[in-house]
Amino acid sequence: MMDVFRTSRSNQVAHTLRLRIRAGDQQVGYYDADLLYLDTTPESQMVAVLEKMHREPGYQLLYDELDVDDSNQLVHRLMFFPEDEVSICFRDLSWQRTPRGSRSDAGAV
Repeated sequence: MMDVFRTSRSNQVAHTLRLRIRAGDQQVGYYDADLLYLDTTPESQMVAVLEKMHREPGYQLLYDELDVDDSNQLVHRLMFFPEDEVSICFRDLSWQRTPRGSRSDAGAV
C-alpha cells in the first residue's frame, strides 16, 4: 500500500508531472516511488488536489490503476483516503524506487 503522499511538481512547458509517494509497510519495508509522467498536461484542479495532499498529512493511496482510454492515451487513476481521486493522462512514464528506513523517514522531500 502506498501510504504517504510526499510531493508533486508540474512543469507545464515541458509537459511533465513528478509525484513522489512513500510506499510499503512494516513487513516488506518502505520505499519512495518517484514517478515522472511525460507528455502530460495536468489540469489545474488536479494540481490543486495534489498540492493539498502535500500540505495536509494523513493521505493514503487506496487504489491505483493504469489504463488506456478511448483515444489510446495512457491513464493512471489514483484514489486517495480520506478523499479525492486524480486521473493523469500521459504518453510515457519513468519511475525509480528508493528504499527508506521507515514510513516517516525524512529522506523524501
